[in-house]
Amino acid sequence: MLSCTFGRKLFPDDQWDKLWKLWESFYPHDKLPKEQVLILNQLGNEMDRFVELVIDNKPESLKGKRLIDLFQIQDRQPKTFREAYQTWKRNPYLIDRTSPIIVFAILGQAKADQAVSSSEESHLLKRQLNRWASQR
Repeated sequence: MLSCTFGRKLFPDDQWDKLWKLWESFYPHDKLPKEQVLILNQLGNEMDRFVELVIDNKPESLKGKRLIDLFQIQDRQPKTFREAYQTWKRNPYLIDRTSPIIVFAILGQAKADQAVSSSEESHLLKRQLNRWASQR
């Protein structure tokens, strides 16, 4: 649940609510003892504040920068990855110009959106992994 809270904050998108509901369907609270439900609710009520505390943290080692400032959040949004995947579909050669970490992120988003089949995802990843290995 904490990962969904971070996701909502850093990468706003409806997918986090869907993931949260999926999680709750796997682990329903209605059969838990009241004490455990109370604890889970208390933790849930504090997650947003905890996430803010973490991302706004300015450790001495960062010389005044916030932790969130270390990451390229604006370039890593679900919408950006969705658009990139659609661009790849029109221009498949562009995948070869994309860094490995971004290839995995774009395909992961496409998979989460059910925009790519498992076999197509596997084919693309196999092709890219072979290409990257041959470039070493």
